[in-house]
Amino acid sequence: MSEKKIATIDGVAVEYKILHRVSNDFEIEITKPFQHITGGLHIPYFSRAYHSVEGKHGDEQIVHVLNNVYGLGSYLAENITHLKEQVGLLDRELEKLSANNISEKEFKQIRRKARRLLRNGEITDKYYQKILRWWKRELDKVWQETQLHYLDPFFENNFPMLVPHETRKQVLQILRDENSLQEGNDE
Repeated sequence: MSEKKIATIDGVAVEYKILHRVSNDFEIEITKPFQHITGGLHIPYFSRAYHSVEGKHGDEQIVHVLNNVYGLGSYLAENITHLKEQVGLLDRELEKLSANNISEKEFKQIRRKARRLLRNGEITDKYYQKILRWWKRELDKVWQETQLHYLDPFFENNFPMLVPHETRKQVLQILRDENSLQEGNDE
């Protein structure tokens, strides 16, 4: 269901794809004039009797989310130089934090090693679970500290709009030059 569609926002033809759409949620991706930014809407189970993203109401919700995604893309394009400087400062702080803490990659290595020990009979299943639980808690502490003390303030201080958690990774990839905001744009 990823056929390209066009909507006009602020006099600009905006091209997008609907990546996923069912009665209770959808996800869209803007493709022109920006790219690599998605947005969506999910209706919680307890509210589904009263709301849906099907039909005309759903189409209106898609355009509303597209407006937000387009606004975020426009803001990124207008402020890309400043935001890249700010993400550079953020990354330096995150490097200091990660120097003393476990990373996702290190956790996976620990898990693989523990699995190997379990398969070889060198540790019990109970001890294996205890090890993983402890390291997972450590990893979760790092994630929470990163969110609370670094990422939340970065987005609150540098963006006038709310950037959903699902979209933050995409924004950071654009600012770190892992993805480009516009086709053919190497900035």
